Amino acid sequence: MKVLGLMMVRNGADRVTRTLDGMHGYCDEVYAIDDRSVDETYRVLRQHPVVTNVFRVDPALSQQDWFFPESLGLHLLYRMADFSRPDWVIFLDDDQAVVSPHALRPILSQVPAAVAALLTPWVSSWDDPDYPLLVPLMGQATTVRGHIWRYFPGLASGSKPLHNGRLPVNIACFGRIERLDSITFVHDGWKTLRSRVAKVDLYQALDPAGSYNFGVPYDEGLLFGYKRGALKDLLREYRRRLALHEARRLHGEPA
Repeated sequence: MKVLGLMMVRNGADRVTRTLDGMHGYCDEVYAIDDRSVDETYRVLRQHPVVTNVFRVDPALSQQDWFFPESLGLHLLYRMADFSRPDWVIFLDDDQAVVSPHALRPILSQVPAAVAALLTPWVSSWDDPDYPLLVPLMGQATTVRGHIWRYFPGLASGSKPLHNGRLPVNIACFGRIERLDSITFVHDGWKTLRSRVAKVDLYQALDPAGSYNFGVPYDEGLLFGYKRGALKDLLREYRRRLALHEARRLHGEPA
């Protein structure tokens, strides 16, 4: 069974090694796009033993965020996979990891042939020293996403400039899509309130109407249901819930 990892990364030299080290445990090889990085990302990719194919986009072209649409990068990676012809494809961003990575290959080897893709839990980690319990008190930061699919010729990407799913849009033409709860993906990109606010500002500048985010406002999606201008309300409610949580803990009650 051959497993191919795919990745798009930009300026990820400080974090991509951890992701690649994890992928080395369950991928036979990784194909990557270095999207105009100006740090050491390209060197890290080229030197890592699991990475066998890197397409580098010239950073001199532009440093504008999403200068090239995300859909173009996904399409290129799908076509690069045509030259590998693996049994399975696993897509990770450079700030993601798989929990219990050594269990992944045995699980994939037992998936029925009629299943073309798998949906797995996707957890956003939390490590904010100023608001350490914002997750879970204000939300669980957990969803279900598709990062694993069988390879088939002719798989197609979404067409949006950003926020396309990683699963090929036509994967259901080749078999069922099933949920797999025993494998969890962890994402480290939104682990503080400050980083979430920065993402909201970026995405709202790129897509003010939220058209590429299924109509969901970026601030409400990333800021636990609160508007960008209502951070004081968010923190007020957090402190109220934190006080209640501490009171229950002191009295030995379930938090």
